[in-house]
Amino acid sequence: MELSGEIRQQLIPTFKVEQQEHVQTITQGLLALEGRPGPAEQKSILESVFRAAHSMKGASQALSVPTVAKIGHVLEDLLLHAKEGRLSFSAELFDLLHEALDAVEVVLDQADTDSGITPPEIVTLLNQLGEVNAQAYESPDVEPPATPDESAPSQTILEAEAVAEAPQTVVIQPPNDPPPAPPEENKRSEAPSSQTSEQTIRVSVNKLDALMAQSSELLASKIRAEQRLVEVRELEQVTTEWQKKWNALRPHQNRLLRSQQKGNGRSPQQLELSHGSK
Repeated sequence: MELSGEIRQQLIPTFKVEQQEHVQTITQGLLALEGRPGPAEQKSILESVFRAAHSMKGASQALSVPTVAKIGHVLEDLLLHAKEGRLSFSAELFDLLHEALDAVEVVLDQADTDSGITPPEIVTLLNQLGEVNAQAYESPDVEPPATPDESAPSQTILEAEAVAEAPQTVVIQPPNDPPPAPPEENKRSEAPSSQTSEQTIRVSVNKLDALMAQSSELLASKIRAEQRLVEVRELEQVTTEWQKKWNALRPHQNRLLRSQQKGNGRSPQQLELSHGSK
């Protein structure tokens, strides 16, 4: 669903701010990765920059900024290869990635009048990154980093299955004896396990893109509502100013009516009615 030109122009300022935040997130993540962090920290950094690249691509597609969308797409693919262990970072690759982020900032400055034509230098950069992507696809035998395998069942699930399959015994106590209280140590060890368990969901890219488009439409509606609210407040201020001026002029009107009353012997109410009828 394409946005109208008016709505797009209203969303561009917010779009620029969000994209610059994504660029900053990815830049900081790349600088951290250049420091060769440990496996756990590297996994966390890659997750963060991957989400930023995906958001960059989705928002750019929603607002029809194709050059940024292409850069976001190739960054997303490269970071996915790195997450899955098919790609190792090198100094040359870091340079290319930083050049891509610099290109995003250049395109953002011209997003108001984006013609949809990707500049030749950015096309060259995209081709270079595309070659790195192709090499990653062709080398699936690269040993992945020491991170937990998401496809393998977790230790918690295996333990739960083992408990479920284990034979259960029932201890019958005499009627007058209370059931034995569970040991305190078991209580302490069981409490953290329920709190530290993590739940994850998988959402398709198409659904995320649809949500991004709906979010853009909601943002446009919010902007229009805020503009109407500003107009209503301006009218309210004008009405208040008129009321103040009328209250200031009312005593002068009353004095004029009283002076006319003295001249022709009519009450102020009658004079006011006669002026209104005229």
